[in-house]
Amino acid sequence: MSNLSTADPKCWICGGVATTREHFIKAADVRLVQGVKRGGVRLRHIRTGRERKIQGAKSDYLKYQSSICAQCNNQHTQPHDVAYDGLISYINRNAPTILAEGRINLRTAFGLGRKERDRRQQNLVLYFVKRLGCAIMDATGHANAVLAEAIMRNTPPRDFTLAFWIDEVLLQHTKQLDRWAIHGDLHAFTVTTPTDPSTGWATQYGQGWLHVGVWFNCHSPNAHPHVWTGTKPDILLERLS
Repeated sequence: MSNLSTADPKCWICGGVATTREHFIKAADVRLVQGVKRGGVRLRHIRTGRERKIQGAKSDYLKYQSSICAQCNNQHTQPHDVAYDGLISYINRNAPTILAEGRINLRTAFGLGRKERDRRQQNLVLYFVKRLGCAIMDATGHANAVLAEAIMRNTPPRDFTLAFWIDEVLLQHTKQLDRWAIHGDLHAFTVTTPTDPSTGWATQYGQGWLHVGVWFNCHSPNAHPHVWTGTKPDILLERLS
């Protein structure tokens, strides 16, 4: 017999009781923008031209409703957050070299042996799997079973694609990643196959001049030729203005 009440929000990953609220803009990214080392700045969240003042990274305004249990938010997905945080820290420290070369060298970024680096690369993909899964749950009220299984198995799903690019406009302001944290809209597509009509999903995120496009169960546009699925040790950066 289950102890879950029908009123309890469910964890979209494991189906247990959802007791935590995930940030739709990562707390560490918000703190980077807030600039504690610079004495702190006033945060503003802007959407469709409307501006709202934000007190800090813990603001409930930057969180989804409860949709993940504590175990999934910590034990199952903490390594994914660590991989992303490590990547952002590396880029921020090495921006001039990365921008000049047009690539992110994950051999250097993660500084591990091949086996551990491969695991860290998969964890980086799974970080975006969690972000997309949370967005889908928030928009539809339903868990995506494929994304949930990917996290539980600790293996990226098929047809999950990323592309990284440089926003030339934002780059003109600073080479650091400490000015903007961007959360794009979620887009759904009807994907029709002879045997299995389904839904494809796409969104994007950004930290400063670095933008990441995310596609699941659909193809990335031709405007993004350098896609990354977590298997290669280099992330090629496109330049878009």
